[in-house]
Amino acid sequence: MAFTQRAATIWRDYIVPLNPLSGIYKPEKPLIRQWGKEIEDQLAALAAAAGFDPSIITDLRDDVDAEIIRSTTFDAGLATRSRAAFTRPRRTTGQSYPRNGVFEAWAAVFTPTRDVPAAASFTTWIQGLGASPQIEKLQLQVYRVPVASVDTSPPGSGDLVYPLTSYDIAAVLDDPPHPTRVQRVVLPTPGLGQLRKGFSYVYTLYALLAGDTPSAFGIAQGEPVSGSAPRDYGWVRVNGSWGGVNGAPIAFEVAESVGAPDGNLDGPLIERVSAVGQQPLYWTGLSALIPELRLDHGRSTVIVADKAAGRYQLVGFGRPGAVTRTMTLPIQAARLGLGHEYVRNVSVVRDSDGASQTEGVDYVVDYTTGEIYNPNAGSGNVVSRITYTADQTRYDVLYMDPKTGALGSAAGAERGKDVAEYVPDPPLGVIRLYHVYVTAEHGITLVPMYEHRNGVRVGAEGEHLSWLTDMRSRLSGLRRKMRAGETITICQVGDSIQAQGGQAPSQYTTPNGPSRDNPNIYFAGTGVGDDFLSSLPRYDHGDGDGPIHMHVGWVWHLKAAIEACSNSTVIIKNLAVGGSTAGQTLPGGNSPEMLAAYQAANADIYLCNFGMNQVGDTALETQLISLFRTLRSYGGEVIDMPVVLTPQIGQITDLS
Repeated sequence: MAFTQRAATIWRDYIVPLNPLSGIYKPEKPLIRQWGKEIEDQLAALAAAAGFDPSIITDLRDDVDAEIIRSTTFDAGLATRSRAAFTRPRRTTGQSYPRNGVFEAWAAVFTPTRDVPAAASFTTWIQGLGASPQIEKLQLQVYRVPVASVDTSPPGSGDLVYPLTSYDIAAVLDDPPHPTRVQRVVLPTPGLGQLRKGFSYVYTLYALLAGDTPSAFGIAQGEPVSGSAPRDYGWVRVNGSWGGVNGAPIAFEVAESVGAPDGNLDGPLIERVSAVGQQPLYWTGLSALIPELRLDHGRSTVIVADKAAGRYQLVGFGRPGAVTRTMTLPIQAARLGLGHEYVRNVSVVRDSDGASQTEGVDYVVDYTTGEIYNPNAGSGNVVSRITYTADQTRYDVLYMDPKTGALGSAAGAERGKDVAEYVPDPPLGVIRLYHVYVTAEHGITLVPMYEHRNGVRVGAEGEHLSWLTDMRSRLSGLRRKMRAGETITICQVGDSIQAQGGQAPSQYTTPNGPSRDNPNIYFAGTGVGDDFLSSLPRYDHGDGDGPIHMHVGWVWHLKAAIEACSNSTVIIKNLAVGGSTAGQTLPGGNSPEMLAAYQAANADIYLCNFGMNQVGDTALETQLISLFRTLRSYGGEVIDMPVVLTPQIGQITDLS
């Protein structure tokens, strides 16, 4: 039997033999496999002719054939992985529809804008899974309806393309069921197959208690969209009847199976975490199981933990200690924060005469938040000395060595309510996996950090760079002044996030002043430790009150960055007001008084951040557009700071 090509031809050095100028030749895999198979065929024939057992060659050939199939799969990009085909992200404010006995079932509507060849899974976020009685199973079925009729086709209409399928809660959760939190569930949809453009797919979800008794359940709200029809917001069943969801859409994600590219074989080690997402994981004790974690390097995968295979990483954390603390506060109708969340053995005496105060009569303690207030409306402030015992809390960092996959942790300082200021730094060269919020008696919460590097989501670096380029191109006036080394004025417009105080009505329309950038005002009643406040550098703003101001707001970082890369001097005019909105009544951002103050600032940049005090206010967008147009008419450029992610529980922030 003759060879199709000889080895010297297949593995030659240059494209044109013996001609270096023609370029380096890369052997073609089909030719290599064909050559190898021809060798095996000839060896089998020779073995049979010599009287040897031909199964030796047959076994070897089977291995070669299997490798050919595997290589062909990779070459064609057919090895599958999962990726999002559509995502309706959760609201950054973390809101959800609660498990309150009303909402019997939910249905999210996915209308593909292209054909999705292979649907892989459905993800959503459920509230109240661990509440009594505990939900034991979820059920999912999928209906297909024409796009034109989706808004009039509640679940049960159209073609059933994925039959009713049950999922045990333990199999679809990454952590134990929690009675109140919103938890991520991933429901695989094998056999659902292709999702076709021109149709809508109604993913219908039910919950069951023990004994397969139907149960109401809550679900996370998604970011609002322009439409409000079922195709945008989904369906909900109440009292046995389906109706469109109102207020905010259902948050969900549909994933598809796609081919894995056969490349980057010699590239750097790339960390990838599968089927987890930016959802905090809660564990009742001081240990947690990492459900799925793997490292990809071309075709090679180092599996650190794999939920499907039953391989987990168990990690444990030390128990924080307890402290006894006495603090003086003016107890009033408004809630004031004690220095800790988890308080007990609270006693209160009136500061003026040492008289003991009675809990429930003279004061009320909210033991779930660590806050105290006076229940007697209109009684004014009662300056009191409060003594309590409390468990400390701590932030640890769980990290991974990207070269070996080994896990490690760094413990932070044990603190009270300001524990988020004391997140430790892990060793250089490792990857932050989770910030771990550790309590003594109330479990631990793992806040995922692995999907972001320096604030940018992994895999979105190119998109982020394009976004930065686009944003910078819009600030031509600022860049011109920086190149010329001219003075730049920034006017702060917004609420307490920028004011860092600023609640004094007499100072609303006067820039800066003693009440802004003032830690004694901004942190009053929050429970932040005195030692932390004392550690903040103080500055004199020339308002006659001396060095009482702090520089922790974002504008001070912006000022430092501009001055570091140019010869410009930046002047700050802070006109933000704590507790304000973008409304038209003083101190609202669109009020005539504040607009006149903004115009008088004659700023080059207006730095705006309204929204924290208007969560869910449908008028906010219209108010901001009007404000931005007005500010630009004053000759300045506008930078909008979106509302920051807000804590969901204690010091925990949900990054999803």
